[in-house]
Amino acid sequence: MIDKGAADPIEIALCATTQATGIPRQYFMGPRRGNRDLAYARFIAWRTIRKTAPWMSLQAIGALFERHHSTIMKGAQQAENLIHFDAAFRAKAELALELATQT
Repeated sequence: MIDKGAADPIEIALCATTQATGIPRQYFMGPRRGNRDLAYARFIAWRTIRKTAPWMSLQAIGALFERHHSTIMKGAQQAENLIHFDAAFRAKAELALELATQT
């Protein structure tokens, strides 16, 4: 369970991603490319942020992750595609969103 006391939606989405994927945020937030697991964790984080903080621009999310806004857009689209074809990814993405939106 995520403590939502004073946390903003971005912080909640990042914590939810860490809980759903088991990957600490310092690994998926940084500038390194990493492996598929890190990329998928980033996709889940971007999707969760886009769904829980729709007012946040792609540029702002990109700045947070040290990525270009088009990378954020493509990664969020890739997340939606993976949800249809990868059951493990879908489970993690849905869990992250559920954790981020629990009241």
